[in-house]
Amino acid sequence: MEITIANLPNGEVGVYYNASLNAASCNNSFTWSLNSGSLPAGLQLNSGGQIFGTPNSSGTFNFSAHVIDGNSNTTNRNLSITILTAVQITPTSLPPGMVSQNIHTNLQATGGQAPYDWNTISGSLPPGVLFNAGLIDGIPTNSGIFNFTVQVIDQLGGTDNQLLTLTINGSAQPLQVTTTSLPNGTLNTFYSQPVNATGGQQPYSWSLAPGSAPLPPGLNLSSGGTISGTPTNSGTFFFNLRVTDALSATADGLLSISIPTPPLQITTLSLPNAQQGASYTNQLQASGGQMPYSWSLAPGSLSLPPNLSLSTGGVISGTAATNGTFFFIVRVTDGSFAFTNRSLGLTINPKPTLAALNRTGNQFQLRLTGATGQNYTVQFSTNLANPNWFSLLVTNLSAAAVTILDPNATNSSRFYRAVIGP
Repeated sequence: MEITIANLPNGEVGVYYNASLNAASCNNSFTWSLNSGSLPAGLQLNSGGQIFGTPNSSGTFNFSAHVIDGNSNTTNRNLSITILTAVQITPTSLPPGMVSQNIHTNLQATGGQAPYDWNTISGSLPPGVLFNAGLIDGIPTNSGIFNFTVQVIDQLGGTDNQLLTLTINGSAQPLQVTTTSLPNGTLNTFYSQPVNATGGQQPYSWSLAPGSAPLPPGLNLSSGGTISGTPTNSGTFFFNLRVTDALSATADGLLSISIPTPPLQITTLSLPNAQQGASYTNQLQASGGQMPYSWSLAPGSLSLPPNLSLSTGGVISGTAATNGTFFFIVRVTDGSFAFTNRSLGLTINPKPTLAALNRTGNQFQLRLTGATGQNYTVQFSTNLANPNWFSLLVTNLSAAAVTILDPNATNSSRFYRAVIGP
C-alpha cells in the first residue's frame, strides 16, 4: 500500500484549509491517523484522510501520516505543510499630492500567495487618478481629501482591506523662507523664536543649509523651525537656514541674531562691616562687559583702611588696624579694556572693651562697650598664668554699651575678656 499524495498545498493564516490524503491498495477501505510530529495549529486530520481547519500561525510543519487498509496493511509517510503569513497591504498611509502634479504610488502586498488581485471596494479616488493592480497613478484635477478602501485577494483566498486617505493640495506656490529678521537675544537669558516659510508642500522640515556658519553658541534649531536655547557668547552671528517641504523641495534664507554685550557694571552696592583687629575678606562682584575682569582703586580714590588691600581678582582682605568709616572708589576693567567705577564705604567697628564696675559677694558687674548690632562673647578665667577661658555670655549689642552681671564669681581673682563673634 502506498500514500499517493506527494506534496500538500500551502495554507495561509486565517484562511480555511482543506486537503485530502490518498492511498492505493487492493482494499480501498482506509483509516488515517497522525503518526508523529504535529499539524499546524488550527488544523486536524480525520480518519477519512481530510486535513482541514483554519490555521492561526505561520511556518513549515513536518509530520508523519499513518494509514491502515481493510486487510490491516499499514504504512507511514513523512509530509509537510507550509502555512504562509496572512496577506497584508502596505503602506497604510499615503503622501499628499498636488493638483496638476503626477501621483505615482505603488501599493504592495506581503504574505499570502501571489499573484494578487487588487480592487477598490468603497470610496473614490481624486478625479484624474486611477487604481490598477495596486498602482495609484494619475494627475489630480481637484483638490480635497479623498477616502477610499482597497482590497487585495491572494491565490489562497486570503484578503486584506485597507482604508486610505489621499490629500490633494491646491496649486503650489514657490517654497520660500518668509522670516527676514530675528530679534536680538540677551546673553545668558533663554531665547526662543520661530522661523516661517510659505509655498511648497507642508509639512516643512528645517535645518542649517550645507556650508552655513553655526547658530550663536548655546542656540539650536529644531526640525519644526524654532531657534531656542541660552546664548553664551555675545556678538552678531550670521547663518543660512534651509526649509525642506514634503516633496523634498528646498529654499534657503540668510539670517542673523545679535547678542549684545551687556554694559559693564559693578553689582556690589555695599560692604559688610569689618572688626578692628579681626581678619576680613569680601569679594567684589561685577557683570556685563567681556571677561576677564581686573579690579583696582580708581585714580583719585582715597586709600583702603589701613592693613586692607584690594586684589586684581576683586577681593578686599586683611586685618583692619583702625576703626572708623572709610570711603574709596573701586574700578573694574573688562577684557576689552572698558571700565566702570563705584564709590563704596567700609565701616570698621572698634575692638570691644570691658570695664569692671563693682563686686558684691560672689557677683561681678561689668560694662561691655562695642558696636551696636555686633555679636560678642564674654569669657572668664581664674588663672592668667595658664588661662582656661570659659564662656559667660553671648550677646548681640542693642546699644553701644551694656552692663553684664556674673552671679557665680566664687573666686575674687576673676579675669574677663570680650571676643568678637560668634
